[in-house]
Amino acid sequence: MRIGWQEWDAIVFNSPAASNQNTTANAPANNEDKTTDWWNSEDDSNNDWRTSTLPLDEWLPLQVHDAGISEITMTKCFIDHAYGFCYPDTTPEEDSHKGKWTRVERDLQAKTGIYYLAFYYRRTRRLDVPLVSDLKLLGAGQENLLPHPLDQWRGIGHSLRDGVAGQPPLYLWYKLGPTMGQILSKNITQADDLIMELDVLNGDGRPFYGFEKLEPRLAHGKVGQSENVHMVYKRGTKPVPRAKPLHFSHAGHFKILQVADLHFSVSNGRCRDTALTPCNGDDETLALMNRTLDLEKPDLVVFSGDQLNGQGTTWDPRSVLAKFAGPVIDRQIPWAMVFGNHDSEDGDLTRLGQLRILRDMPYSLVEAGPPDVHGKGNYVVPIRSPDPSRTQLLTLYFLDSGAYSEGMWDWFGFTPTEYDYLRQSQIDWFLHESSLVPMHERPWKPDTGKDLGDAWKRANQGKKRQTTQRSLVKPNALMFYHIPIQETYSTPDIDPLSNKKLEIGEQLDDKGTPKKNDGFFEKGLLKAVENELGGREVKIVANGHNHLTNSCRRVLGIWFCFNGGSSYSGYGKAGVDRRFRVFNVTDWGETITTYGRTEHGEIVDQIVLVGHGGPTPYEVDSLERERERLILQEPMFKGSEPKPRLSLPILFTLVVTGVGIGVAALRTNEETEKWRGKVMFVPSILPWGVSSFSAAMYGEWRQAKGREWQNAFDDFQKKTVAIPAAVRGIVNYSYYYVAQSWVNLTEGKEMSYKLVGCFAAVWLAGLIPSARGVVHRMFSHDPLSGRVTSLFTSQFGHGGLLHLAVNSFALIGFGELAWSYLRHKQINTPNRLDEARSGYHFLAFHLAAGTVSALTSHLFAARILYPRLIASLSKQSASVAATTTTAAAATGVAGAGAASAAMPSILPSTGASGAIWASLMVTALAWPHTTVTLVFLPFFPISIGTGVFGLVALDIVGLLRGWRFFDHAGHLGGAAFGAAYFYYGPEWWDWWRRQMKENALSSRGGSPSSSETT
Repeated sequence: MRIGWQEWDAIVFNSPAASNQNTTANAPANNEDKTTDWWNSEDDSNNDWRTSTLPLDEWLPLQVHDAGISEITMTKCFIDHAYGFCYPDTTPEEDSHKGKWTRVERDLQAKTGIYYLAFYYRRTRRLDVPLVSDLKLLGAGQENLLPHPLDQWRGIGHSLRDGVAGQPPLYLWYKLGPTMGQILSKNITQADDLIMELDVLNGDGRPFYGFEKLEPRLAHGKVGQSENVHMVYKRGTKPVPRAKPLHFSHAGHFKILQVADLHFSVSNGRCRDTALTPCNGDDETLALMNRTLDLEKPDLVVFSGDQLNGQGTTWDPRSVLAKFAGPVIDRQIPWAMVFGNHDSEDGDLTRLGQLRILRDMPYSLVEAGPPDVHGKGNYVVPIRSPDPSRTQLLTLYFLDSGAYSEGMWDWFGFTPTEYDYLRQSQIDWFLHESSLVPMHERPWKPDTGKDLGDAWKRANQGKKRQTTQRSLVKPNALMFYHIPIQETYSTPDIDPLSNKKLEIGEQLDDKGTPKKNDGFFEKGLLKAVENELGGREVKIVANGHNHLTNSCRRVLGIWFCFNGGSSYSGYGKAGVDRRFRVFNVTDWGETITTYGRTEHGEIVDQIVLVGHGGPTPYEVDSLERERERLILQEPMFKGSEPKPRLSLPILFTLVVTGVGIGVAALRTNEETEKWRGKVMFVPSILPWGVSSFSAAMYGEWRQAKGREWQNAFDDFQKKTVAIPAAVRGIVNYSYYYVAQSWVNLTEGKEMSYKLVGCFAAVWLAGLIPSARGVVHRMFSHDPLSGRVTSLFTSQFGHGGLLHLAVNSFALIGFGELAWSYLRHKQINTPNRLDEARSGYHFLAFHLAAGTVSALTSHLFAARILYPRLIASLSKQSASVAATTTTAAAATGVAGAGAASAAMPSILPSTGASGAIWASLMVTALAWPHTTVTLVFLPFFPISIGTGVFGLVALDIVGLLRGWRFFDHAGHLGGAAFGAAYFYYGPEWWDWWRRQMKENALSSRGGSPSSSETT
């Protein structure tokens, strides 16, 4: 039926398929086909493609279109086409006849050219428009190579290599074949020859299913700079094959192969930490995956995160997604996946955008999950019995553990550095899905009806008849997510029969858990029970993330298993094999065995986790409840992080402060001695009444600084002679303006700008994905980490652009005033040593203040927050221990939620605000009546003394009220240090300088002159 020129749909009257579908839905079970396994029946087919309802003006490369392409062009632009620029010319008449232009949402030369190049095509359902049936890529002047008849070929005017340096032009030609009307009327098969879709592939990986590469390449990559670029196309309507419903074999077996941390890139990848040579990481990993799949022949493959490497190497995620599951697709094996922290680091595809591609790939079971649940890709996959009852015998839960923890600060430009964590919405979703899982009699017995002959009798031959008590229970469940939770590393269970810890394998990585925790273990996993009598529904949690750790450990009845790295493209370690984890489920879901299959084909660390031959099932008795209470206190402190230290941080701060001030005093003495010899004329006293020698030396330093920059400017002018005059004038003036501004800075402001430069360098380093983790560890102080060096380094780190900007603005303003006060006290107080420059004094003061500020925050966390957190966890675990029935479990969830809501948190601290508070306090005490205006209240000047002491009061209130928006303890520590230094610091400083001078003179065997001590 024709609805409009571009809208067609099919209406089928008296359709046998439709009739059968209705009758089948209402038919009794005894009418089922007894000769066909239910998963092979048409009713259970997932190949439900409604091509006639797809939009014509949207680029949907993996969907199956039945409308052909009528015209192709390419446009080039200086701006990304995604913003709507450089749209091809058209008219309403052309749109009606040939269809509207649709952009292929790919840049043809993303890494090789200077322009944005994009394909556009028109798609039509009209029956009288010739459709594209062939494509050719030819160089300039090669039109004679086109097949006859030549009048059917159309060329694109622009070279597909426009803007690509060093590569000859390349043009696209397309052939207009028959119309759809001719194809339908003549009942010919040319519809399968029509070009139905276009795409671009970066790198030499495989294209998506149904696509073919068109030679020659659109661009030739350069080693270490860019990759080869291919045009790919799809002919005909090729429905993507879908996975059949998952089910146990007739022998009661189901095998799962876990593949972890592929870290694939657009390129062929780079091998890491392996002796293989030569080695392309992605290619070698695909070959290893092929061998392992042939050995194991799994029923399901689960990719457990970090399929994409991120870190700047997956700038085109689509090209990487096309290749990572290739070996699994080639073997027609169903597969599922979860995201890791690296999967959405690069490129223009969000996690949701990736899911739209992943779920349309062959044999994929991936689902996007509910939109109101945190993360993307939270879904459930049931595994059913092979008999007509289709009983759910195993449940697989898939959750998105996120990438990096985000919050309100991201709106202000702060870059997340902590790992994300499973949120409350995911806990609620999991418990809801768990409540929907149907119970059945366990152990489950297959239908022994004649529909399956004597298969069950053969499967049970030789087995002793067991008198097992049967009850209604949920099936066993496995769960997959990428980043392990804190409780993964808790104390393992003890097998009461062997009195041994229930763990196997090695833990070789650091604990890569998130710092935050919404309580997924205690409020989710422990609450999902088999039935009203209790028991853990989820028996096994499988993680990726850690490439070296390959252990399994049971904690309170739940096994936590790491795969280890499966890829040569991810980090590894000499002597540690790449491997895959196998979960072999037998006895209709009752028994679960796991082992590792290494890169050499060996089976290692085989253990029965659940069922026959496995450890004693976990049962909650009075002793286990007490142990459960202790373990729920354990994860953040004993099993994941150490208890905050006290003595070592204090000692470190004293040593760093003392050494810093001592070195600064030594350097100041050396500078003073240096400039003393260069002063030619010394006035008796300067107009503002300060020490003449100190002022003269400072003036000589500034003049030397000016001469140095003048010489540099003269050299710069000589180097710019070859530049055109108009441009040269602008460049020279810009250089002169910057240089003159720098020369005019006081030493205090110059030192402040240098510190701000250090802050900015650390912040920029944190924007590099591969350096983000290192920067976070080095330049933020976590009281629970056990590190003390970060007490000093944390003052250089900042959480984001706004944090950096505010601290920089404050330091530049108040740092100069603090420097001015310190210099004034030294050179204007009688009997003090002369001082040519005071920059080192200010620098030592600033760094000492920052370290003391971090120490204050650390001590507050150790002495106040830590005991509170222990108390809160004790209350929370008590509510868990009181859970014995379903009704009590509901009460326990509420109690645990309340305890979690009130639970204090110990978060890392970062930033120079504590040191800036010290400068601010010195300024307020030195000039309390000086008025200032706040950035957000510019029309209300206040005295600096009033403002600072008001902010101190606000920090005290915040500390007492438990506000966590700022590090109030750190602010107060910095302010206290500034106040103490205001009253006693100048005397300490002069004492330090005298000690350093005496030591230097004694080592030289001299004595100070009179001018040196005034």
